[in-house]
Amino acid sequence: MMDTHHIPHLETLQKDAANAMASRQAAEEKELDCLLEELRIEDFGFSESVGFCAGHGCVRCYNLYRDETMDLSLFRLAPGTKIPMHAHPNMEISCRILFGTARYESCDVTDEVIMRDGKKLRRMINHADREGKGPHTHVVKPDEGNLHEITAVSDNGMAFFDIITPSYSCKLPFYVKTEDGLLEEVECSHFGNCFQKKMVDYPGLPLDMKKFNAASGELTASEMELVANQKNLPWPHRGG
Repeated sequence: MMDTHHIPHLETLQKDAANAMASRQAAEEKELDCLLEELRIEDFGFSESVGFCAGHGCVRCYNLYRDETMDLSLFRLAPGTKIPMHAHPNMEISCRILFGTARYESCDVTDEVIMRDGKKLRRMINHADREGKGPHTHVVKPDEGNLHEITAVSDNGMAFFDIITPSYSCKLPFYVKTEDGLLEEVECSHFGNCFQKKMVDYPGLPLDMKKFNAASGELTASEMELVANQKNLPWPHRGG
């Protein structure tokens, strides 16, 4: 039977993620990084292995916490499973790869729109394609490498934990490459059974929000305004 013990330091992770989002001070970022480095997949009640669920394109997602300022989620990918190229407009992600090896492809896109057969295409810039092995922490910035694709390449699959700030406010844009390397924005449904995000109830203990509220300082009015303005900003593409 799966172990459902409580994740250590999760309330502290929430507090530091909120503070780091509001001010991004170096000391707070360092503290959040240290807390992420302590996380292991066993803390979530799982082992270092992921089997297939609803087909080879199924990605299991466990949402642990969400409010307007941040989203905390665990993702588990079976061997060979891919999360296609997508973006998180105006969001920053602190991603902790808990175990496994991933192929990670990232880029930005230019402002220039190329029309072809009624489709809007954009050129990639700052393209990178590499492999990374967990445990490892990676940060995705709003304006640098925000488009990314993740493929589990290790035989036992992989898992990662995301702190996303601010939280989701719209559907994420997905992309496919043309033969000449341009990117076309598509709906998630474009991938059919090759990619399915399966939301799964988290098996761990529920969060003690009384402890969380007691441990974390409330955002000031100016900080809340900063969060609201950030969510309303148009997503910046990169220069042509």
